[in-house]
Amino acid sequence: MKNEYGRILTISARLPDGDRSNNYYLWKSGQWISINAQAWLHDLEKRLPRVVAKIESLPDVDSMSAKARIYCKNDSRNCSSTRTVNVELGVVKNRFTIKSFKADQ
Repeated sequence: MKNEYGRILTISARLPDGDRSNNYYLWKSGQWISINAQAWLHDLEKRLPRVVAKIESLPDVDSMSAKARIYCKNDSRNCSSTRTVNVELGVVKNRFTIKSFKADQ
């Protein structure tokens, strides 16, 4: 996939437990460079310090977006404060970063 950040290659794998795993690579200076695909989750937790963020959808390089489910640090996963956050992603220094985000109401 080619977008404003360059060529991004996604390699998907189905794991034995049924989960899906993606690895992302950016074509740079004649070689594929691994993209840190988890960095945006850590950035989200820094921007929202009272929450824990869990990935809900893997980064989509076609739309440069992802979703996370956030929980209050003091609540369980089933709490009423659980929300979904839609994230617009960018690529900076070989890592997915947050350009913008919005929590569902």
